[in-house]
Order: sequence, then C-alpha cells, then structure tokens
Amino acid sequence: MRDLEGRFGDLVIDRPAWEVRLAGTPVDLTRTEFEILLVLASRPRHVVSDAEIVRAVWGDGWFGDNNNLAVHVSKLRGKLGESGQRPRYIRTVRGVGYRFDPDPGPVQHPGARRTAHVRPCLGMRGHPDSIEFRTDDQLRVVSIEPMGDRVLGHDPHDLLGRYFPVVDGYPWGSHESALETIGILIASGVRDWTARHVVVTADGTPRHADIAACIYVDAHGRLVELRFVLVESDRGGGFVESRTSHRWGPSVRA
Repeated sequence: MRDLEGRFGDLVIDRPAWEVRLAGTPVDLTRTEFEILLVLASRPRHVVSDAEIVRAVWGDGWFGDNNNLAVHVSKLRGKLGESGQRPRYIRTVRGVGYRFDPDPGPVQHPGARRTAHVRPCLGMRGHPDSIEFRTDDQLRVVSIEPMGDRVLGHDPHDLLGRYFPVVDGYPWGSHESALETIGILIASGVRDWTARHVVVTADGTPRHADIAACIYVDAHGRLVELRFVLVESDRGGGFVESRTSHRWGPSVRA
C-alpha cells in the first residue's frame, strides 16, 4: 500500500508523490483523508470494515468512535466530487464499512468494443456472436438480443418471461437459489464478473460459453436488473478474463 500508484478512471492516486489528481487537477487532501483513500484503494471493490480502516489509519491505540471516521469519509467524498447519496468512488456498505468501487475498465475480448469504463457485460456485448439477456428484479427474462436467432437451440420468444437461468446447465439451478446467490453477491459488493461454463443446448448438446454478468441495484442496494451476456466459445469466442479485481462467481470455473 505504501507504494500504491493507481489510475481509476479520471482519479489518479500517486502514493510516492503523496498526490491525488481528479481529471488532471490536484485534490487537496489532509493526511488522514489521504490515508483513508489509500486503505480503500489498495483493495478496490472489496468491503473494508470500519475497524480495519481505523486500525490502518489511527493504529490499535485509538479510542475514538466510528462517527469520527464517517466525518473524515464525508469530507473525502466531497473533495472527490461525490456524496453518500451520489457515490462515484466510495460506497457505504451499511453495518460493515466502505468499498472503493471505481468504474471498471472494458473486458478485453475478441471483437469487444474498447470504449473506456465499460462494464464487462457491455464490453462482451460488442462481440458479433454475443447474446444478451436482461431480467427484472425477480430474474424473469424481459429482453433478449438479438431476437432473430435461436439461443442455443431455443426460440428466444419462448424464453421471455421465464425465470433466469434460462440455459440448462447454468450452475444456479433454480429461481430461488439464483435469487439467494444474487443477494449474497450484492451484500458482498460484487457487481460484475466473467467466467466460462459448459451450457447445454435445447437438444442436449454441451457447449462451452464465455459469460459476463452485471448486477444493477437501486440506491438502497435492491436488485433492479441482471444483464447476462453469453458468447458461445465453440463458435469462435475466447476465454474472457475480467479486468475488475473480482475473480469470483457463483461457481468454480471449468
């Protein structure tokens, strides 16, 4: 952490120079604010508890309360152009701590658009063989693109309105277990991931597929929609490696 140098979108943290720049402009942080930012940014997209932050910044002998930490975080957010209601980098995980959650870069995938700050599912959407599912907050499929082609042997119109997962062989198994898993992911701070799975077509044929998923939540952390992009690897896709800090998904990769 002491030598942290990182670029997170338009935010640059240069630990050796003890400098933070936002869109090229230096940000005037106090030592405490800078150290809090270092603690969070050293573990992007991981929840860091209040106790961990306090111990790292003030040491084990500190006898203040968490309200003092909240005040410093609030001031830090203001200098980064955000607030607790409109976070850009630091998100509050109620009852636990904070998470540094910068915009992830694009997934590098054959044919994927290389636009900056694209979430993995949107990056994979640029692949010519990709299929995108979108669900509502109950994981019912509300759209499929493209609609003109069969999806692993299924008529896409027959899949609309069905519970996710719609592809046999996807590891969540049932609507109830999928909702439970999504709830765990949201609570853990996970919002997107990539993985490879064996999926089964309508005629029972197993195929490899690269999968990216993005979870969208409201301001209260409730599921709004799930976007799920699939590229059949057997049709020329390649293994996708997430550029976010998370390598975790709801199943072990093949």
